[in-house]
Amino acid sequence: MAALAISAGDATVLVDPANGGRVTSLNVRGTEVVSGAAAGLGGFEWGLYPMVPFAGRIRDGVLRHRGSSHQLPRNAPPHAMHGYAHDAEWRIFDKSESAIVMRLELAPPWPFRGVVFHTVSVQPWKVRFELSLAARDEMPAQVGWHPWFARPCEASFEFGAMYERGADGIPTGRLVKPQVKDIDDCFADPLADPAVRFGDDLRVTLHSNCSHWVVFDGREHGICIEPQSGPPNGPNDSPHLVAAGSELRRWFEIRW
Repeated sequence: MAALAISAGDATVLVDPANGGRVTSLNVRGTEVVSGAAAGLGGFEWGLYPMVPFAGRIRDGVLRHRGSSHQLPRNAPPHAMHGYAHDAEWRIFDKSESAIVMRLELAPPWPFRGVVFHTVSVQPWKVRFELSLAARDEMPAQVGWHPWFARPCEASFEFGAMYERGADGIPTGRLVKPQVKDIDDCFADPLADPAVRFGDDLRVTLHSNCSHWVVFDGREHGICIEPQSGPPNGPNDSPHLVAAGSELRRWFEIRW
């Protein structure tokens, strides 16, 4: 299936349900915001994709819940990373000129039952993303989005705290003074809305009801500023339990 277009005003969004429900292009007034697929890039490294049922890394791929341990595939050895929805085929639930709703059943290797809806909608001044995870089994879940903003661009952000990163790339739990260069780190307490500028033509600001943001600037083709409902390894270290029959909902907006 080819990517599907939704649009409003001078903005066009291409969404590919068969490729992880990801945005493959966000074009605003002729400027490309999202870094697209390119030779040599794996599925983690392009587009804008949902992270569900966990966001960030799970240490050694081991998920602990109520005294049991579940070994998840180590898709970023030695860890599990970014959930398993980014390369799954989502089903189209609804579609209009300016919005698309996609549906995904949670299935092994995730050990708990549930269903996720991912909504992407565009207005002349913003694109909005919504994730809703409805649990059939109680689970320690976490959601978020992983946007690759296309270089050349200039990112600006200011946070009150940063999680210290251990030698294994997982936060230790200790909060330290934030850094702004050479980072692959999780931040909390935003003091201003993160923003990305593309030359003199376009500046976007990022907004979310997620509590944490991960920033990664280690690639030449893009920079990542990722809203997450918890920190890396959060389902183990500080789990948000979604009770059977209840939902976890979060949203993310890119405004211009």
